[in-house]
Amino acid sequence: MLPPKQDEPDGPQPGGPAPNDPATASGDASSGPEAVPASPPPALSAPGLLDWLITILLLGAGGLLLEQPEMAALAALAGLFIAAQAADLGAQWRLFYGLMAWLVPAGGAIAYAGLAWTIRENGETGPLPNLMLGWCAAASALSLVSALPQVSDRLSRLLFRHDPPSHGLRLASRLVLIGLLLGPPGWYAMRDQFAELLKDPGVLGAESLGAGLIGYVVLALAAVGFRIRRDLAQTLERLGIRRLSGRDWLITFVGVAVLFGLNGALDAIQHRWLPGLWERDNAVIKALVTDLSVAQVLLIGLSAGIGEEITVRGALQPKLGIPLSSLLFAALHVQYSWYGMSVIFLLGILLGLLRKRTSTSVAILVHTLYDIVAIATS
Repeated sequence: MLPPKQDEPDGPQPGGPAPNDPATASGDASSGPEAVPASPPPALSAPGLLDWLITILLLGAGGLLLEQPEMAALAALAGLFIAAQAADLGAQWRLFYGLMAWLVPAGGAIAYAGLAWTIRENGETGPLPNLMLGWCAAASALSLVSALPQVSDRLSRLLFRHDPPSHGLRLASRLVLIGLLLGPPGWYAMRDQFAELLKDPGVLGAESLGAGLIGYVVLALAAVGFRIRRDLAQTLERLGIRRLSGRDWLITFVGVAVLFGLNGALDAIQHRWLPGLWERDNAVIKALVTDLSVAQVLLIGLSAGIGEEITVRGALQPKLGIPLSSLLFAALHVQYSWYGMSVIFLLGILLGLLRKRTSTSVAILVHTLYDIVAIATS
């Protein structure tokens, strides 16, 4: 049984730190001996809620009109986090949030049903496809059951070691559960399809990459309560966004070199011992990087470096910890094989350590430079 996680306290906030924030601490969940002192929650900001309502409506409608479903979906998730935090801070919002709280469990169940349908349509038989079908059925059931408050309470205590759970923590725990269970069936169902999908030039258009980047940044801001629990300075501190020092630049270049060395060694092992998986992973990579413009290369690096780091390492890691946040990071990369996702897990551990020892700013820069150089030299 894992020992309970302890968190470092936040910096000063108006009225003190809000209770049960899914990502309250400024350090990582695995460090910091001090407990957060009990104090009244901040007052709910009506102007902040209005600003968020306008932002989410604009991004959601814009995503749909521009045929950018990723941005629309991320905006919807951001809206759920804002509604959950409003329900935590004001009793008048609890019914409103309660009417929407079922969306994530139901969406997860539908997603796993879709994966099961894809696996069945592939027409393969044998123990592995049957195992994946069973996995999808179990994941779909767990997603639905997580809608029950008593279940999501236990889940949030298990994942975040925070008691008592809040609306925000329940929402975060459901999303983490769905994401962690995605890896195996997602890889199996889609293992031969991503290379074909990426041959469509529109998939990697600047519009698509920019929309995804905006969506992830907005989701991270919503998850930590920008304009609801925190002002701008407190939000940046919570996310680990800080000015880079000379030491940080040195660490950045060392970090990029370490990532290249680790990935190169693991790629050589895969090529030698798992040539079939190596060919599939490289087919996806080649489809991803072929015939890209300079702008697209930069946007891929920025979209992954900023978007993934600010959400996973910036918003989530301080509460979920490095191992689980890295596992979630890997599980969401279902376009690669199980070996490729294992490599991404290890890279995520290194990026998580960088975030913990320095800042999210350093992790963003390392991830961005690594992706840009890797794509440009492929």
